[in-house]
Amino acid sequence: MNQIEMLKKMGDYIFEVMEINMYMFKKATVDINITYIQFIMMKTVESKGEMSIGEIVRVTGADQGNVSTACKNLEKRGWIKRTRSHEDERVVLVSLSKQGAEILNCIFERGYNQTKNAIAKLGNDELENVLKSVEKIVACCKEAMYEAGENNDVKV
Repeated sequence: MNQIEMLKKMGDYIFEVMEINMYMFKKATVDINITYIQFIMMKTVESKGEMSIGEIVRVTGADQGNVSTACKNLEKRGWIKRTRSHEDERVVLVSLSKQGAEILNCIFERGYNQTKNAIAKLGNDELENVLKSVEKIVACCKEAMYEAGENNDVKV
């Protein structure tokens, strides 16, 4: 299999993981009343730290209006905090609240409980190897993304 075929296959697996993730999300959040985009936004802010609405739009691919509305709803529930940037008051910064972090932990714990028996078949060594490989792939993809941004005026 050449590299293009391998990358296509990897893309197929990523889409399959996304499909499984969506299914697991729905099962794990049946009583939480959170949309998938709200979850993705909260997870993004959790992993990257405080972000502007524009950065969330760029990372998630969601529409700016949808992100703004979702942020308002999440803030009403106490799951995120929105503040104005000190440098530019037009910019709204979003951070995860303690309650929001607890909600994410609850969702992930429920998801883990749904899959732990299947994952246990792999064992820690195999899981660590998979994690290391995924980390390498992410690093290479980020490098390519930044190179494309510098060479092709693509905003990253």
